[in-house]
Amino acid sequence: MDFKKCVKNLFSSNDSKFELRISLTVMLVPLVSLMITAYGMWIFLHMVYSYFQANGYSESDLFQETFYDYIFGGLWNYAPLVLAYFTLLFFLGYYIARLLIRPIKQIGEYAEEMIDHEVEPFKMDSVEKRKYILNFSMFFFRRIKQFRVEGEIADTSIPEQFVKVDRPVFDYVFYFQYLLFLFIITMITAIGLWVAADHIYVSITNLALASLNADKSSLMIFLNSMRFVVQSIMVISISLIVFLYFLICNNISTQLNGVTFAFFRIMKQVMSGDLSNRIKLRYADPGHLFADKINFLIDTVAAELVEEETGECSVDEDGDAPPPLPPLPR
Repeated sequence: MDFKKCVKNLFSSNDSKFELRISLTVMLVPLVSLMITAYGMWIFLHMVYSYFQANGYSESDLFQETFYDYIFGGLWNYAPLVLAYFTLLFFLGYYIARLLIRPIKQIGEYAEEMIDHEVEPFKMDSVEKRKYILNFSMFFFRRIKQFRVEGEIADTSIPEQFVKVDRPVFDYVFYFQYLLFLFIITMITAIGLWVAADHIYVSITNLALASLNADKSSLMIFLNSMRFVVQSIMVISISLIVFLYFLICNNISTQLNGVTFAFFRIMKQVMSGDLSNRIKLRYADPGHLFADKINFLIDTVAAELVEEETGECSVDEDGDAPPPLPPLPR
């Protein structure tokens, strides 16, 4: 199998595409901000270079090359660290994506085990109990087991806290977990940008103080203005990261809330005694594989109930039949 086919198979499922999209998103937001910062700093340095020219420095290409080498010389040492950081961001995004689809994965895998095996009760940790879909799944699997043991749809009551849920529920647990990760990423990125900006500012300040013959008051005005510009570029870059992450977080939250509600709605109908409907997700939604597993469990239980009912009917018919006639006397 060639490499191209392996990559195609690796990202053939919606879950894999979702994980790749989240991974790239987490990595690309700081990368885009870094590129915008670099462009802003390049324009800023061009203005600084023009100020040096206005104060008697040569306009030759050699001086321009020396000027930029002096400013950026120390930053190239951080290149391997920056590359490692963005690689780490990609895998951190992959981990976040796995956390996001973990609840429906748990439900789907438990449903698969429940089809042919006697399994332990559905368990959750203290954090997972705050996710309404996992909390509801515990009652759902308990009711499925009851249907199979009793051979009929008996108690169809639904826990009170889930009765009035008729629309997607905002998942605060996911939202704050995701924001925590993004806050950490934003802080690390901001520190890195500030270190780079401070290096550039210090380099320009040292160069200006050592080589320019301009008036001291005008030089201080220039340096103070330069600090303000550098700080403004950093604030814009960091604000862009926060805004993009917040926008992406809301978008992902809306999509996943729709997915979990699709699971919840059908599971709620099954608990109410209606085994005719199945989970149907949108094309781009993650969780199709796990939805199929739950649908297969519902199919299996529905078939078992029909078989149980048919068997009882045949027994009843035999029991209502009249006793056989005695043999004729000879």
